[in-house]
Amino acid sequence: MLKTILISALFLITLPALPQENNVKVQASTTQKEARFFRLDFVVRELDGKRPVSSRNYSMNVVANDRSHSNSSIRTGNRVPIPATSANTQFTYSDIGINIDCNDAETVGSELTFSLAAELSSLSDGQATAATPPILRSTRWRSSALVAIGKPTVVFTAEDEKTNHILEMEVTATPLH
Repeated sequence: MLKTILISALFLITLPALPQENNVKVQASTTQKEARFFRLDFVVRELDGKRPVSSRNYSMNVVANDRSHSNSSIRTGNRVPIPATSANTQFTYSDIGINIDCNDAETVGSELTFSLAAELSSLSDGQATAATPPILRSTRWRSSALVAIGKPTVVFTAEDEKTNHILEMEVTATPLH
């Protein structure tokens, strides 16, 4: 009888320890990363070979590791009238400029990953006349990006087939404290 009581007591003592170990493992795997704030600095350059032709700068703040604040956008540019009829009495409008969307930023060690979409549009250098409407240049890009925090990283390049100029987008992620 004493042997049965000792075995039962030992069983009861070790039984609560087993679920606690399993609970600890579950809690550790579901712990979310702490939300972190970053400023993303974008530089859009147009290059003729290695020589810069133009450079434009844009910045936005993003929150990493926080799904409730996961979207950031930049919209800047002009609405350009385009004749809709040969008499130039009716017009449609086209948005010319830059759109940048950054979503779902997450820290991965000393790097930042996010979904990035960019649309750059401009008018061609050629002169538009009443007979020929302006030519619109457009570059669109959408991808996931991985950048080292604090280091400028080129995330996009494209060659303009008419001018052979290179268009590139560089991003730098700077932690905000």
